[in-house]
Amino acid sequence: MQRRVSVASFLVFFCVVALVAVAAWTAPVPADAQEPQPDGPVWGEPSIENFDSFDDTRWFKYPLQLSGEKDPRRDPGLVRVEDGLLKLGGGVVPAGNPIGSAIGDKRGQTYGRWEIRFRLDKGTGYGAAVLLWPQSNQWPEDGEIDIIEIPFSQRDRAINALHNQPGDVHLQDTENVIADFSTWHTIAVDWVPGSITFYLDGVKTWVSPNTDLVPASVMRLGMQLDECAPQTYGRWIGCRTECSPDSLDMEVDWVKVYPMVSPPDDPPAPVPPPETVPPAAPEPPCDAPPDDGSPTTTTPGASTPAPPAARPVVANPSFTG
Repeated sequence: MQRRVSVASFLVFFCVVALVAVAAWTAPVPADAQEPQPDGPVWGEPSIENFDSFDDTRWFKYPLQLSGEKDPRRDPGLVRVEDGLLKLGGGVVPAGNPIGSAIGDKRGQTYGRWEIRFRLDKGTGYGAAVLLWPQSNQWPEDGEIDIIEIPFSQRDRAINALHNQPGDVHLQDTENVIADFSTWHTIAVDWVPGSITFYLDGVKTWVSPNTDLVPASVMRLGMQLDECAPQTYGRWIGCRTECSPDSLDMEVDWVKVYPMVSPPDDPPAPVPPPETVPPAAPEPPCDAPPDDGSPTTTTPGASTPAPPAARPVVANPSFTG
């Protein structure tokens, strides 16, 4: 009798262990967890910003610039946080000049991963950039990583780019970043020694083909909604027209920044270009609803990451804070 009880107990114990193992194997992965990358970089615990308020211990607003003689016109008063969203505003000052706004991260690091969920109102006269800028302000010698640039008024495409070395050696990719950026998207960049990989909604869009342009300096995040600023940007961003809205916003839902714990074993493979690329959307007439340049309103959806248990939280040489 005693022997039968022992065997039965063993079988019960074995079944319990098996069920626990299966549950652990099939349990959903938390939203903040990073998918294992074979031979890829190892990221540390991220700092997460959900913009419940404006944390001025972490972020700084670009200073007031009204002259437009050197840098784009910017007004820190157009930076606001509403309903859990960071909003960088653009508009027109009483003198009739266009103006934008921007913020920067006070924290810098060398290498890592940055993820940003954002959208941008349509409108001629303004462009957006999410970038890593050298904390030294030594540009272009210490590099610049443009996670995304959107100078196009219809927000139907974007650019990944790198700047580095004296003389501003510049590489960019425009073939793979095709989307409607007036709706919500998540962009990301992996920056490791000798390589930079760009992502849109989890899909690789570009891997830097030139290792000499990969910075090795301390960089920090900047997010900018800029007016056309021809004295700075030339014809990069089209200037306002009679179709332009009185005001518009770049909205940011959240930001995650991961430190690099260890680099990848091998550099990532290049991203092949698409077989076809749609033509750029033409500028619509002023009386063509609904895409007349007016701001659009959407909701971020359910992809906002949960905050951690304890929360700490195109550029130019005036990026300071």
